[in-house]
Amino acid sequence: MALQTGMRLLILSLIIIILSFVSVALGRADNIINLTDKTFDNVKDAFGHRPMLILAQGGGHRRSNDATESFGELSDDQILRENGIMLVTIDAKNNRMLRARLGINTSDLPSLLYLYNNHLYRYQGDLSSSSHMRSYALKGYENNIPEKLMSASLWLYLNTIYLDFLYYNNADRLNLCALLLLSVVVGMIAMFAFAVTVVSISSEEGDEKKKTL
Repeated sequence: MALQTGMRLLILSLIIIILSFVSVALGRADNIINLTDKTFDNVKDAFGHRPMLILAQGGGHRRSNDATESFGELSDDQILRENGIMLVTIDAKNNRMLRARLGINTSDLPSLLYLYNNHLYRYQGDLSSSSHMRSYALKGYENNIPEKLMSASLWLYLNTIYLDFLYYNNADRLNLCALLLLSVVVGMIAMFAFAVTVVSISSEEGDEKKKTL
C-alpha cells in the first residue's frame, strides 16, 4: 500500500514537472514574435514604433541554434518588458526583402539587431550569451553608430538577389539563373507587346488623318 502511494506521488511529481516545462516553453514562445516580409511594417507601426531586439535566423548550424536558445531565454525578462522592448525573430533566409532592408547577407547569419525610431544598431558580441544580448538592448546599443532602416523597393530586392548569388552553392545558382532568365524573357515579351501596341495606335491615327484629308 505504501509502495503504491509512493509510486503515485512520484508519477504526479513527474507530471507536474513536465507541465511546468511546457508552460515555460509556451510562455517564451508567446513573448517572441516571428515576422516576415509581409508582416514586419504592419506590426512595427501597430505597436507605435516600440524598440525591437531582432534575431535574424538562418541555417541549422550550431552557432544559429545557440543564438536561438539564448534569445529565447530573454522572453521572460521583466526588465525588457518594462522598457517596452519587443523580441522579434525573422527567418532571414526565406524573407529576402526584410533581410535586404536590415542590411544582412546570408553569410552574416545569425545576426542580432536593435531597431528604434527606424534606426538600426548591429550587435557584435557573443550570440550565445543572453546576458550580453540583454545588456545591449538596454543600453549597449548606444555605443554603436546607427543606420537608417531602408524602405522596401524593387532595386533593393534585385540587389539582394545579386548578393545571394555570390554566396549560393552551384545548385542554388542554377535555380537562380533559371529564375533570372525567365524574368528577362517575360520582360522582353512585355516590351514587345508594348511596342506593337504603340505602333498599332500610331498606324490607326495615321489612317484617320489620311481619311480626313
